Amino acid sequence: MIKFPDDVDSDEFLEVLQQALDAAVVKRHSMSRAEYTAIFTAIYRCQCCAQPKPTKMAPDAKSTSIQLSSHRDRRLYDWIIDYIIQVTSEIGARMMQLSGEELLTSYIDEWEHFQLIHMLVGRLFHSVDQNWIESKRLYSPSYTTVSNTLIQLWYVYLFQHISIHLMANAIQLVRQERDGGIIDGLLIVKLYKALVELAPKDMDGLRVPFREDLGVYIRHYEIPYIVAAIAYIDQRVCSLRKSTRMREYIGVLSELLAQEEQRSEVYLRPESLNPAKNALNLQFLVREVDQICEMAGAMLEAGDDRDGLRIIYSLLKRFDGSDTLQTLQRKFISSAESDILQGCPQRPTSADSRNSDFTLTAVDYFDSKLDTYKATIHELFQGDSNYIAALEKAFAQVINSSAAKSKLTTRPSRLAAEYCNLVLAKNKLQLTGPGDDTKQAVAYLCKAMQIVHAYKSKDEFFNYYRRLLARRLLNNTSYSMDLEKAAISVIYETMMRSSNLAVYKKIADHSQTLEGTASTKSTEAQEMVGEIVISEEYSHEFVRQHPELTFSMSVKTLSAIQWSDIVKSHDTSFALPRVLNEACDLYRQFYKLKHAKQTIKWQREFCKVTVQLYFPDSTSRFAESGYTFVLNVYQFAILELFTGSSAFNEDAALTHSQIRLATSMSIDRVEQELGVMVKAGLFERTANNTKVQINNKYRSKHPRVDISQAKISHRKKEEEENENIILAYRTHLLQADIARVMKEFKFMTDSKLFMEVSLRRSNFFSVEKPTFKNAVEKVIDRGLIERGEDANTYLYCS
Repeated sequence: MIKFPDDVDSDEFLEVLQQALDAAVVKRHSMSRAEYTAIFTAIYRCQCCAQPKPTKMAPDAKSTSIQLSSHRDRRLYDWIIDYIIQVTSEIGARMMQLSGEELLTSYIDEWEHFQLIHMLVGRLFHSVDQNWIESKRLYSPSYTTVSNTLIQLWYVYLFQHISIHLMANAIQLVRQERDGGIIDGLLIVKLYKALVELAPKDMDGLRVPFREDLGVYIRHYEIPYIVAAIAYIDQRVCSLRKSTRMREYIGVLSELLAQEEQRSEVYLRPESLNPAKNALNLQFLVREVDQICEMAGAMLEAGDDRDGLRIIYSLLKRFDGSDTLQTLQRKFISSAESDILQGCPQRPTSADSRNSDFTLTAVDYFDSKLDTYKATIHELFQGDSNYIAALEKAFAQVINSSAAKSKLTTRPSRLAAEYCNLVLAKNKLQLTGPGDDTKQAVAYLCKAMQIVHAYKSKDEFFNYYRRLLARRLLNNTSYSMDLEKAAISVIYETMMRSSNLAVYKKIADHSQTLEGTASTKSTEAQEMVGEIVISEEYSHEFVRQHPELTFSMSVKTLSAIQWSDIVKSHDTSFALPRVLNEACDLYRQFYKLKHAKQTIKWQREFCKVTVQLYFPDSTSRFAESGYTFVLNVYQFAILELFTGSSAFNEDAALTHSQIRLATSMSIDRVEQELGVMVKAGLFERTANNTKVQINNKYRSKHPRVDISQAKISHRKKEEEENENIILAYRTHLLQADIARVMKEFKFMTDSKLFMEVSLRRSNFFSVEKPTFKNAVEKVIDRGLIERGEDANTYLYCS
């Protein structure tokens, strides 16, 4: 047990204190708790006898010791400085005799032990900081704490003397690892962490801008480490650079840089990674970057060196956010855009080609191209999100280009809608067994949604899709109602998945504009499906209430709001056959009981009748069982003239005029329906081609024949109708936007109003100037806004 003398002012007390600290330094952790306690107690006795702090002091800058007002504090402070200088000098001299891992191990151990002694001494001499140094700082900021003084002493009297020798050995160990040797990497990590901890304050020569506390680490470790890394890589690639073998040069350089980056993550602080990367880029890439980009362009055109592209991307990625990386991106996207447009399918002009086959081919082509390029981005460019976004933008340019529309000979919006129709209609695309239908159908729909997402006029797609949805619902050709509902959800999500939505949210109500439009459209489609479901329930209930009916009847009750622009009767003079007219009267009474205030208007254009026919002279295998025909109401009325209780009979032959007079149809309707029935083989023309009669020798491979939907195509006329509907709907939306914008800003010029409204609709359709002008005039007519003194300005009417 160490015993201290009672007189703390005596030289004997300091001698015993030095012996105690020597024991702590030499024995390291082998001192007992009682011995450490004795040291603490002795210093505490010394501090308790300290005199009050002075009011005025004058430091002597030339002296290595500091004059203290308290004689006891001065002696303690001078003694501890001399003691640390002596200890650190002896440790430094001993380390100069070591090398390699032994040197690093010795330094790390001594530093860890010094940290303990430093903490011990700092706590013991806490009163020196309190009584003297804190007040001394009021006069001069150069005075530091006892704790920081000890760190400065370690740096000046030990580290500066061995730093070159220590760093040379550390760098040499790292070089051994670069050459494939095996070292204890943990020693390097512990060394740089020790240098980070060695951060003496108030020493101007160690300050580094923005990283002031890391001066020792940066000057003595980070910089030499980076210089050594540059020298090592330069030695390996120097010959390749001089020989202009650029492809081989970038391959070797990429591998070395990747290895060095992994090594730096272990042997450098995170804050040092960017300086190291920038230094390597400056040394090996900056001068060659233009040549590397030219090489990338050649590789993209040739398409035969995917490894080379992967290497170039990894190199240019080191310039993250710079123009060089964007140059490669532009080259890749330009190549992709040209490739997609060049391979775009062209609709065949032959008469025997089916429209559905081309629709499937075109949509599958765009889907496969996008998948291919996305896979390429993941393979070559590490799935870079910037590349994915640029690819989507390039695809949008292709889809909206006049060249693509010319090859497809239709609007991409219509192409996508027709593809959705093939997915959702019966017997169009073969879906797998039960349980997988919805999942597989949604996967098909997503192909078309890629086109919809890229196409700028999304309201066109909505209109086409809605009309095709109506056909499926009216003709009972939907695969299932659940699938229709799932499709509407997919379409709504596609409309809301907008890259511009983040921009909209920065402006009041802009996100609501897009969401409201998409929601309105999806709600319309959902209500159409819902009405069909309710109609089926009503039909079943009606049949149960009227068992006297000799036939089955299914009625679709549709609201005029949702269906008025789709369901139109063109032949108002036509009268339903008697048997159908009686059944309709019964259903009208049934519906009146449920909805007393609503009226029913029959839409003959979409009525269908199923009949069973037998042909006595037929020799087919279905002659005895008969054939089931699905006819529209016009076809059924014509057939009734030959098979019903009319003045004619099945052996009769009638002229077109006779049929027109008997049915009250227009001559065009008679010609159209007869043409379909003759083509189907149900009727045949007489020898002189002036009359038609039932074909008693009818034969078919199928027992059920549906000719109700067979119509003469009026694609051009239908396109015109769609355009008129779209134009009216856009005008309606723009009126609402104009009123909303003017209410917010009160006063706007014509150009600014146009830009503001266009922004709010930019993700749904492109606002054209004539449509905008028309909407403005309608808003003025409604008295919501008025023109200013200048014809190109508008004022809000509050």
